[in-house]
Amino acid sequence: MAELVGLLASIAGATTAGIQISKILYSAVRTVRDLEEEVSSVAREVTVLSSAFDEISNAIQAGNEDGLRVSSAAILTIADLVKDSQDVYSKIRRTVDNQPSIASVCDFDVVFDAKVLMSR
Repeated sequence: MAELVGLLASIAGATTAGIQISKILYSAVRTVRDLEEEVSSVAREVTVLSSAFDEISNAIQAGNEDGLRVSSAAILTIADLVKDSQDVYSKIRRTVDNQPSIASVCDFDVVFDAKVLMSR
């Protein structure tokens, strides 16, 4: 009888542990899913920003070829946007580099350089 009580206690313990682990795993899945959505959202925003920078660069080049000048205020604003973007990209890289599971699938060897953007 004592063996049966011990066995039932072990089963109850295993059941409780299993339920707790299951809850933790489901919570982890929700967290990963939410993280995936956030990362996708940031990626889309970076893509849109990159496209905007490309259009700005093209417009400046076209205007320059046509003899048009860009105002000093516009140049300063664009330079500020580029710097702010570089800061954000650096923060993203640091965040990814500090998460080995993410860093293993991301290749951040491409360096964002304002001179490259503005020299197109």
